[in-house]
Parts: sequence; structure tokens; C-alpha cells
Amino acid sequence: MSSIVDWIENTAEDQDAQGKNSFLQTGKYEKTRLRAVGISNPTLKKAASSLYKQLKDQPFTEVLDSVDDLMQNSEIYEAQLLSVYILEKFKRQFNDETFNRIDSWIDSIDYWAISDHLAINLFGHFPLNTQEYQQRLFSWLDSDHYWRRRQALTAYLAIARKDPDILDPVLRTIRVLLPEDNYYIKKAIPWILREAYRKHPQHNQAVFEFLKQHISSFSKTMLREAMRYLSEKQQQELLKLYG
Repeated sequence: MSSIVDWIENTAEDQDAQGKNSFLQTGKYEKTRLRAVGISNPTLKKAASSLYKQLKDQPFTEVLDSVDDLMQNSEIYEAQLLSVYILEKFKRQFNDETFNRIDSWIDSIDYWAISDHLAINLFGHFPLNTQEYQQRLFSWLDSDHYWRRRQALTAYLAIARKDPDILDPVLRTIRVLLPEDNYYIKKAIPWILREAYRKHPQHNQAVFEFLKQHISSFSKTMLREAMRYLSEKQQQELLKLYG
């Protein structure tokens, strides 16, 4: 999508890029192939709204093809993030083909922020409360690619905040992921778990019982993050049980 590439090149700020590139290289495990050119997220979101006005009358398949090309081939962090923001503008046209395209990007992910934005901005617009989509996500847990295994859980983030019925597939996914040693997966487990009950206090007891049952699989940091919105009494009991 030449309009995105042109805008990125014309907006890049060398001074900001230095700081962003330093941040991009602070991740654990392998270093990301992405490089930053120095454009803030608010600026990217504003650009997405402007570019959407230019693109909204194009066939959605053409927009999806262009975004797909950038996500698969661009090594510019802001280009990928802007592509995600633009695609989200077309959320009312999302379908199975859109899901499959987004799915195809996961195995090229090597940076947590892109993974998280797929979860927050894209996967949240699919009916993940249906058995069909839950089975698709659960199948990702067999992948050799840890970002895909992580995405099997983080994909629920947006819908977990709205739909109280998502707790069960979230817990089922976490049970499979708990033995993982991967840093990014271990960070995601308490994050998604607490979001799945934070606005649904009727689930507090179920989460409390889940944490009691699996407490040996949680580090103290993971436990503290996961139980943050439980009652003080429940938190104290879990900490006492943890030892």
C-alpha cells in the first residue's frame, strides 16, 4: 500500500527512532527483525483515520491484500502497527478470510507489541465466543511457534472484558500453557486471566478455586498479578497457601 509507505517515510523522526529502536531491542529471547522510524502511537492512530477515508470505497479484498503484504514483508514497526489500525477500521467487513489472513501473520511475529495489537485491535472483532473459533484457537496450542501458542490465549483479551462466558475457554487454554517456561507466555497468563474476571465479579470464586488448584504452577509474581481483583480475604488465603 504505497500511501502507507509514503506517509511513514515522510513522517519518520530520526531522534524518536533512536529511542524506539532501543526499546525494540529490550525483549527477551531472539531480537526482533523490526526497526522503528520514530512515530508515536497517537500519530499512527490519527493517520489510520485519515487513510481510512481514502481507502473506504476500495474493495475490502484489495485493502486486505495490501495490509497483508505489509504485515508479511515490512520490517518497519510503525508500518505494521499502522496496518493493524487501518484494518480495524474495516471491522464490519471482517469474515473467515480476514481471520485466516491475520492467522497467517502470527508465525512471522517476533515482537510482543505486534502480537498484543493483533489481540486487542483485530481478534476482538471476531465471534470468539463460538465453539468454531474456540476450537481454532485451541489448535494453536500445538504449534512449535511460541508466539502462536501465546496468541491462543491473548486473542481472548478484548472479548474477555465484555463477555462473562469467555472464562471457561480462557481457563482451558491456561491449563495447557501453565507448564510453559517461556517468558512472554508466563506474562500473558495472569494478564488475560484477571481481565476475564475483572468486570465479572460473579467469576471471582471460580478464579480463586482455579488458582488454589494450580498454585504450584504460578510464580509469586504471576499469582499476585492474577489475583489482583479478588477480595482481600481470597488474596491473603492464596498467599498463605503459596508459602
